Amino acid sequence: MEEKVFHCGRSTRALKSDIFTLEYPIFALDGKTQDSPLHYEHKGITIDITVKENSEGIGRATIKDKEILMFCFSQMMHQNVLETEKTYMASFTIYDFLMSVGRGVSGANYQQVFDGLKRLSHTYVLTNHLFNGRRNYQSFSLIDKYEVSETLGYSTITITLGSWLTRQAIATPKKILTLRSDYLTLKRALERKVYEFYRKR
Repeated sequence: MEEKVFHCGRSTRALKSDIFTLEYPIFALDGKTQDSPLHYEHKGITIDITVKENSEGIGRATIKDKEILMFCFSQMMHQNVLETEKTYMASFTIYDFLMSVGRGVSGANYQQVFDGLKRLSHTYVLTNHLFNGRRNYQSFSLIDKYEVSETLGYSTITITLGSWLTRQAIATPKKILTLRSDYLTLKRALERKVYEFYRKR
């Protein structure tokens, strides 16, 4: 049976984020290529982040790349798709995404989205963080997979959200927080991370 795909359209609604990526340094803050492993430990929680080897040298997923996750995840949460339909695949046109998050629509902006998808799928996390009441080591990529198709001049992306994210939304919805409406106007990565850290609290 073919899995349903939820279509994400242009949206002005506030974004949502999970507490795990709000609190911990999962995403790189700058756009520089970071391929070296990151180890983080705090109060018994350990997190190791690695970048899957590839020939493009794209580096670790950045906090700007997180916009792609939040754009899809937020709309699926608003429509209660994750829980009622068990659909974890989302599609969107790059144009709608760029317009929704306040970016330009130049060729360079499109390329940034393509690069971001590569980074999200090549960034792996190994952690003993407590998910859904269970503490055990688990490894996952930030998105399971993605594909790009061209139709009538539009680039459409289909991504499969990782179970690490969808399980949180279904089992512990209180750990999904709504960000302030002007979050996307915070252009500096450090400003965003500082806000995210305090939003978690």
